[in-house]
Amino acid sequence: AAEPAVAPDGAFNLNQRVLFRGQGGTVRYIGETNVGVGEWIGVEMDEEIGTHDGSLFGVRYFTCADRHGVFAQTSQLQAA
Repeated sequence: AAEPAVAPDGAFNLNQRVLFRGQGGTVRYIGETNVGVGEWIGVEMDEEIGTHDGSLFGVRYFTCADRHGVFAQTSQLQAA
């Protein structure tokens, strides 16, 4: 299934620059995951501060370098 280009609340878009815990990254995925209930934003971080490479528990959501991927809820992100 194609991933939506805009979060349901319109807060973030794919390829948008964001801050997660004060660190820069780029939105690479918006949608449901096996992380938890609800919408999640997959972010490719600029630095090696993530926990994965865009896949979790055998499911690929997006692709990035190892330890550059994070999943966050919209409340955890700020537009950069």
